[in-house]
Amino acid sequence: MKFKVWITSLSLIILVGIIFAAVLLFNMPEAEIISVSAGNSQESYVSAEGIPQESSNESSTLLEPASISGENLALYKAVSADANIQVYYARNSVDGNVNTYWEGASNAYPNTLTVNLGETVSIKTIRIRLNPKPMWGVRTQTFSIAGSLDDETYSTIVDSTDYTFDPATANTVTVDFDAVSVRYVRLEFTANSGAPGGQVAEFEVY
Repeated sequence: MKFKVWITSLSLIILVGIIFAAVLLFNMPEAEIISVSAGNSQESYVSAEGIPQESSNESSTLLEPASISGENLALYKAVSADANIQVYYARNSVDGNVNTYWEGASNAYPNTLTVNLGETVSIKTIRIRLNPKPMWGVRTQTFSIAGSLDDETYSTIVDSTDYTFDPATANTVTVDFDAVSVRYVRLEFTANSGAPGGQVAEFEVY
């Protein structure tokens, strides 16, 4: 008799557990998947209003700028900035990847970005690139180019000028000038219509 009572009680406990589990599973909210950016993949951009936006999964063919003869002397070289925001570090501008970028401090112009070429060399072309994806809308950045032999005294190479970056032209600006001998090259930004600070995905020197 006691054995039957024990079996009945155990069966009731198991049944209640099954019912409880079913109710719990039925009412459980759907899991939310949260994607976390790894490192500086930076699949985002800043709109013309200066608002960070998430990237879309665009599959359209991206434009590439025309090739420039010679070696990009700034690639993987030491680079510094007066400041940056969030994870948009100066080193992103010389890593050979247009999906990462440097962005200067917000509303704190001038923003400066300086690359150390490692030795004194003759240069005649600077190319500045932004991410070529169409979501990076057209923007105008104002900056000057200066050079130095010792990182102390800088001479102007190109006066402050407005440059238009447009995905329709690979979001690239190329500046040619008379050859000069420098070790350090500095960009000084004073305006950007697309964000509150200067932006550079790739700082190329030839």
